[in-house]
Amino acid sequence: PQHYFQFGSTRFTKPHIFEADLLDEAMQQALPEHAELLFDDALARSLSEALPELRLACGPQAKSLKVQYNAGAGGCFPWHYDNAGRPSRRAITCVVYLNPDWRDGDGGELILAPFLRPEVRVQPLAEIG
Repeated sequence: PQHYFQFGSTRFTKPHIFEADLLDEAMQQALPEHAELLFDDALARSLSEALPELRLACGPQAKSLKVQYNAGAGGCFPWHYDNAGRPSRRAITCVVYLNPDWRDGDGGELILAPFLRPEVRVQPLAEIG
C-alpha cells in the first residue's frame, strides 16, 4: 500500500513509496511468505548467543518487520530518527537491498548521519561485503 506519515494533524503521502507493516494482520494475510519472517525467531536467538548484552526478546511483538518498495521517480525515505522517544527498545536495524544492477548515479543510497560525526553513504548493492 501507499506509504503515509503523520506530522501534527496533517497526513502526508510519501510519493512512489509502498510499504507493508507485517505487524498488521491484513498484511500478514496478503504476504504470508514475508509474514513468516515475523514469527521466526532464529535470527534473534542466534544474535542472542553471540551478543547476550543486547537482551533480545523473541516473539512477533518483540520485533517489527516492514517491507518497502521505492518505485524510483524521486521516491525516497526522508531523514528520520528510527526511535526518537524513550524508552528505545531497538537494538538492531537491518536494511536489505535487492538492486543487482545498481550503478553510481541511480540514487537510493542509505545515508547515515551519526550525531557529531561525518555522514556515511551505503550504496544499495546486492551482496555488498
